[in-house]
Amino acid sequence: MTSAVGENLQIRGIRATVADPEPLYEEAQLQAVSSARAKAQTLASASGVTLGSIQSIEEQRTLGGQVHAMANSAFRATSGQVAIPPMPIEPGNLAVRAFVTIVYGIQ
Repeated sequence: MTSAVGENLQIRGIRATVADPEPLYEEAQLQAVSSARAKAQTLASASGVTLGSIQSIEEQRTLGGQVHAMANSAFRATSGQVAIPPMPIEPGNLAVRAFVTIVYGIQ
């Protein structure tokens, strides 16, 4: 790649990910459903009604975050190779989120 691009090579970021996000999604789903039920129960109690059975559930998931490379000296092309200086990485975050919309019947 450096022979084709040379000094024009740019690295604009690093993307962090999780090899197997499924267990994290499952935990996020459990928390989202529990939170949705608690909120629905609070609203139902405040309205003087009782929650009935679940009519529908919709779910959305996201996996995202940011990891930042700290500023460093520019890359240097020498003898057809690019010399890449050490690139320290700042701490970042990676969030696994599950959002649920639950429609309950009321009694």
